[in-house]
Amino acid sequence: MFDGLPLAVNALITLISLVVLVVAADFAISRAVHVAQHYRVSPLIIGTTLVAMSTSLAELVVNLAATFSGASTAIVIGNILGSNMANIGLGLGVAAILTPLITVTLVIEREIVLYFAVTALMTGLALSGAITRIDGIILVICFVIIMYLVYQYARRSQEEATEEDSEERGQGVSPLLIGQVIAALVLLVIAAEVLVEAVGAIARSAGVSEYIIGVTIVGIGTSLPELATSIQAARRGQVDLVLGNVFGSNVFNICIALGLPAVVRAVPIPKTAVQDLYFLNILGIGVVFILLGEYPFLGKNKVIGAWGGAVIAASYIGYLVFKIAFAA
Repeated sequence: MFDGLPLAVNALITLISLVVLVVAADFAISRAVHVAQHYRVSPLIIGTTLVAMSTSLAELVVNLAATFSGASTAIVIGNILGSNMANIGLGLGVAAILTPLITVTLVIEREIVLYFAVTALMTGLALSGAITRIDGIILVICFVIIMYLVYQYARRSQEEATEEDSEERGQGVSPLLIGQVIAALVLLVIAAEVLVEAVGAIARSAGVSEYIIGVTIVGIGTSLPELATSIQAARRGQVDLVLGNVFGSNVFNICIALGLPAVVRAVPIPKTAVQDLYFLNILGIGVVFILLGEYPFLGKNKVIGAWGGAVIAASYIGYLVFKIAFAA
């Protein structure tokens, strides 16, 4: 669609579509949080489910647009890896620099374990050279199981809800709110389609692989809603929302934003993606070591302080600089 346009024009189109993606996704986030608060759902559950899935809509829509457009699906895996690395490196790292991420919520331990499980599963599947249709189905099923586990936890946490809260939850959500969410989703779809076409044109004209653009420009761009949400939540002291958003978004990206496109069409794994898969696992392990390092000083509290956040952010930025320099 945009192959005949100058490189500068395609770059401008890419920037505009990314801005639209971020704005539309941010709007969907605010509506999702409003709905969750209306039904008296805990911040952790909001972050793990509604906020995490809402902020990951950009990744999902971009990947589906790339899959159905017939373009190279290399951008799909690049988008997932780039977004997940940015979520941890910036969404978690910068948030920890702003405020210590301290929590006594035991489900965080389960959240991290589930994240490592699906990341390890994706890594194992990717080493075969492609995420096939069967692999995609497995990832989607894993997400359904994870959501069931989260639902069970949410159900137990709601047992002490007051009768007044129950009456307020029964009032329902206004049709206007539903219409706003639908409009935001439509805008996401249009912006994602334009983004995929523009990025493909840039890659072909500049001689850079679509995977590299996916893991850098698109990956970071589509993760901006997660980053903005995490930083804003950290500034407000909503630590559980930060942790739930980061790890919940990454799980959603792997299981749904990668799984669903793979169900439609197999996603090839470039050789350079294997290196990024290893780094993503190492980055996650680094987060665990930081948690364990500060754990003895705070009893049952889990924490990532400013120094830990700086290490996480610096590791990601350093790798990104290496990746761009290597690609060049």
